[in-house]
Amino acid sequence: MTSDPKEELGPDKLTTDQALEIFSSEEAPMPQRRRALSVLVGNKYLPKNAEEALIEKGLWNLVMRARGDTSLSDSDRLMALAECIRFAQVVKKQASAVSDFLQPIFGEEPLPPLALLAEADDRLNVARAFASAPDAPWITKWLARAIADEETGEKARAELLLGLVRRSDSLAAALGQIVRAYETCKPLTDSPGDTLGRRLTRTLSAWRDVLRDSELPVGNGLGTALYELLALPLSEHGRPQQEKVQLELCEEALLTVHDSVRTRISLAADPDIYKVTAYCRRLFGGRDWPTALRSPLQRLIADVSETILLLGRQGQRDQTLLEQLQVLCNTGEQARTVARRLAQEHAELPEPVRDWLNLGHIRAINQASAEIREAAQGSADGSIGLALAESRQLRARRDILEQPLLTTLDLYEPTLLSATEDLIVGIKALTVSVEQVAQLRGVTLLGVPGEELEVDAKFFDIAGSHPRLRMQVKKPAVVKLRADGSLGDVLVRGIVA
Repeated sequence: MTSDPKEELGPDKLTTDQALEIFSSEEAPMPQRRRALSVLVGNKYLPKNAEEALIEKGLWNLVMRARGDTSLSDSDRLMALAECIRFAQVVKKQASAVSDFLQPIFGEEPLPPLALLAEADDRLNVARAFASAPDAPWITKWLARAIADEETGEKARAELLLGLVRRSDSLAAALGQIVRAYETCKPLTDSPGDTLGRRLTRTLSAWRDVLRDSELPVGNGLGTALYELLALPLSEHGRPQQEKVQLELCEEALLTVHDSVRTRISLAADPDIYKVTAYCRRLFGGRDWPTALRSPLQRLIADVSETILLLGRQGQRDQTLLEQLQVLCNTGEQARTVARRLAQEHAELPEPVRDWLNLGHIRAINQASAEIREAAQGSADGSIGLALAESRQLRARRDILEQPLLTTLDLYEPTLLSATEDLIVGIKALTVSVEQVAQLRGVTLLGVPGEELEVDAKFFDIAGSHPRLRMQVKKPAVVKLRADGSLGDVLVRGIVA
């Protein structure tokens, strides 16, 4: 039995007529059709003659194979889809029609796994098919799976990632899909940790490109998803053993954090976005960072420093950011040097913030002593304000206790009734006097203990390390009123938590 001579001819040896015959044939195997289309394109037969009957017949055969209307293997079906897309790229005037022909393949049943295709160009063309695909519930999971399975086809990976992001509500949701795909990824190699490390490195590189260009909102949990992208699959299959793989993976992870906080300012003060940096350091046994990672580390140190300054100018002190400096620097002393330099070079920062940077933590100060000092600095008006705060608390307690106290004494201790009534009257007189003095001096209180309000760093110190837009008042601020009744200088700062 002799083989078909056309089967033995490479793309450079097939004539145009032979290629046309194979392309239009209903029986020709997919590899032959693929070679034939390459010849038709290479010999300039396409796109010029795209409307000829044999070309249209060949295209329709490809479409029907891609739809799964024939008894093809899964890989041949995917190859047919890839060839349809390649045809549409060459014959651009038929691209819309080809897209319409292919719509039925994006139904309820998912396509076969993309990893069945051996050629990266074929995987790229299949990925391109999703650019105009209708929504289907299986698509995002399928795309994420294809991203996790992709080895070295970087163009295919980038296209798959774009398709996934286009169909996601947020960056966090898209990255979460990839995390779940990697969790079930099982490289069949002798060194699965190294295989996964290389694949994760390439995925992060593609993700950074998307991150810089996408206008998709961040969503919730992006930092956690980034951490899990490395930690979960590597904990399952082992960490990379080759130093080169470790270095390349950590560099991409650090640069991903850098690009995240640079492109999405809301992430800069999110402690979760930095979780992956600590994981990267643990990949090297928790010892000093390798010198090869100096550049991305310096970028992140600059990012964290700028965030500290941004919050510091608002009077906020985020201890988690100082702790992040310790992760990024080789030693605690190096981190403290960075913090002290910020305090020295930025005299515009409030003194409590500069003190915090120099010390490395928020100084523990007796609250009463702090109030006395602040009152002294604000002259008598500060003291009046503190007295006003205490008198209002006293009045509130009086209002609660007055009636039940007098009733109880009248029943059980009538001899104390008169003195108690005098005391209550004295409290009323005192609170009224304090209110009058405060009014005369233009002193008022901002905030009521227990209420929530929008934090203004001019008037309040923040207790805790996670500031929010609205926080609960623990101690009201003492404020000087302007002549027009608006809030002026703060005499004694309040506390919110």
